Amino acid sequence: LKDLAREMAGKLKVVKVNVEQNGRVPNTFGIRAVPTLILFEAGRETARSSCYQALDDLRRFVSAVAQR
Repeated sequence: LKDLAREMAGKLKVVKVNVEQNGRVPNTFGIRAVPTLILFEAGRETARSSCYQALDDLRRFVSAVAQR
């Protein structure tokens, strides 16, 4: 995520949340697995992935959502 955040600086904001320390987050966003990546645009969820992804896979995931 750090690499993706650096690459997409100014285009994408990456926020990492420790769900064990922030117990309301899983319920609020329906998180059932860790890691879960949720993409938002204008405050609305646009996509979700609940598995580990290598950097190239993260790039493809974000790009596919951005092209919608």
